Amino acid sequence: MESDAKPVTRPSKQRLAYLDGVRAIACLLVLGYHFRNALNDVEAPSMLTRGLGFLHVGDLGVIVFFVLSGLVIALTIPMFQRAQQLGAYISKRMIRLDPTYWTVIAATIVIRLLIDRLGVGEAYTFPPVGHIVLNMFYLDNIFERMLDVESIVAVGWTLAYELQFYVFFAVLIFLIAIMNRSTDSLIKTLVIVLTITGFLSLGLSFDYPAALNPYALGAWRFFACGALIGCRLRQKKTVPLSLVMTLSFAQFLNMTPESVAGGLTLLVLIFVIEKPTYQKVLGGRILTWFGRISYSLYLTHALIGNRLIRFSVSKLIDPSDSLQCLIVLLCAIFVSVLSALMLFKIVEVPTQRFAARLNPYLK
Repeated sequence: MESDAKPVTRPSKQRLAYLDGVRAIACLLVLGYHFRNALNDVEAPSMLTRGLGFLHVGDLGVIVFFVLSGLVIALTIPMFQRAQQLGAYISKRMIRLDPTYWTVIAATIVIRLLIDRLGVGEAYTFPPVGHIVLNMFYLDNIFERMLDVESIVAVGWTLAYELQFYVFFAVLIFLIAIMNRSTDSLIKTLVIVLTITGFLSLGLSFDYPAALNPYALGAWRFFACGALIGCRLRQKKTVPLSLVMTLSFAQFLNMTPESVAGGLTLLVLIFVIEKPTYQKVLGGRILTWFGRISYSLYLTHALIGNRLIRFSVSKLIDPSDSLQCLIVLLCAIFVSVLSALMLFKIVEVPTQRFAARLNPYLK
């Protein structure tokens, strides 16, 4: 059956700039969290390190990423009604994201082996090929206990969650699309499903079973809420603001740091979207630049900057001296950004361009 659905028209670059700004803030929070922990992992931390104590919640930046992923995918995904289109979409997402991740996996193995050979860090042996393959396809957490698989990239578990979000959402769109001929009815059905599953995920988060940690069921609520905002941007009349606000405020019912971070992120996004004047603040040149390289920076900062800090603290500097810690911190930020920029230019940009040429329908 031929589809009568049309690919979504993308918003202008100016309209999306503020999302890059939010993405940059989330990435810098995670970077600050890891760098501060590396400086703080000593008996007598410096005044600078203690002053950066607020960054102990920086890991909640990953919740912001989950919300943004839902928003962006709902805003840009085509309403396909054929299995070939579903497969092409998932393949395109993998081609855009996976080579960069695989490059960091390879770099992590090489750098850790080199550190081991030089005797300047933790001992490390080459992981089994099967374990590398499981890491490449985001299955390391699922098989961690069963096969004793080690996650090679520290932040890889968040990418595994993202992949689960993408695949489930794409399949959901496909199943809804084959039952709805018009885009209007498709969006309405999607909004209902997102609302129901979002509340179910919220309920599950109150007593989340440890056995389900490798799966994104508890975090689905953040993605679903972000997707509702994306649906509202896409077709405002179909998604009432009151519905999005209700699900956003509902996150505060479970007063965990993750829920509070998710609720605040949603409310800030709603405010910025409904008040375009404030989009210019988040869409500034510096923030959008960091937002564009945020995926590469997110992947490389723990490998490069974090290890530089830990090595310096243990071998080179007095960790109780604030000035020395500041110099090391600035160096870690510089080399992390530099390595991210190289990864972005050499791997991420070419693979994104290649993915964009694969299927005109999915551009």
